[in-house]
Amino acid sequence: ARYLSLTGMILMKQGRVDDAQRYFEDALSVMPTEIQALFGRFGYFLSRKETGKALQLASLIARRWPNQWNMIEPYLPYLLETDEAIAEASKALGNDPLSRDRIIRSLVKQPSTLEKAVALIEQWKADGVALTELRPLSISVSNALFTAKDYTRSYFLFRTMLDDAQKQVTGYIHNAQFRQKPSGSIFDWRINAPPGASMMIRDNGLEIRFRNSPVRFSGL
Repeated sequence: ARYLSLTGMILMKQGRVDDAQRYFEDALSVMPTEIQALFGRFGYFLSRKETGKALQLASLIARRWPNQWNMIEPYLPYLLETDEAIAEASKALGNDPLSRDRIIRSLVKQPSTLEKAVALIEQWKADGVALTELRPLSISVSNALFTAKDYTRSYFLFRTMLDDAQKQVTGYIHNAQFRQKPSGSIFDWRINAPPGASMMIRDNGLEIRFRNSPVRFSGL
C-alpha cells in the first residue's frame, strides 16, 4: 500500500492527477487507513469541492491518525463553507466524541471560525446528541465568543444549552445559591482560592475555609 501511495505522489508531482488518484485508490483498497493515500484523496476531493467525500476522509484520519489532525485543521473553513456542509460534517464527525472535541477545539482558535463552531453545536443538538455531551463543547465556544466581544451570542448559546438541572438554578445570577458545581462557563462562578484558603460547593451552598477552619461571616 505504501509503494502504491508513493507512486501516486510521484505522479501528482508530474501533474498526472487522474493516474495518481488510481494509485491512491488501489492503495486504500489494500489498506483503507494508508495515510498518504488518504491525504491524496482528501486533497483531490477538496479541489473538486466534493466536501462530503472529503469530510468522510477527514473523519477517518481524525480517528485513525489523530496526530495528523493538524494537517486537516487549515481546511476546516472550506469543509464547513455551506449549511449543507455543516450538516454533512455533523453526520461525519458527530458520532465520535473525540472527533467532536477535536473539531471544536480547532474552530475556537480563530474568531473567524466561531460561527462554524456555533452551527455545528446547534446541528448536533438538533441531531439528538445529548446535552451532557455537548455542554463542555458549547461552553468553550461560548467563552470564545465572549472573548471575541460577541457578548449577545455568547450568552444566547450558554442559555440554549442548559439542561434541566441547570435551568433550575439560572436567573439574573446563574447558580446564585451554589446548588450546582461550576461548569467552566464565563457566566458561571469561578472559584479561585487565595493561599491558605479553600472554597468548594457543598450540598447546602458554598463552603469557605481558612487554614482548615470554617470562615464565619458576621455583620454582612
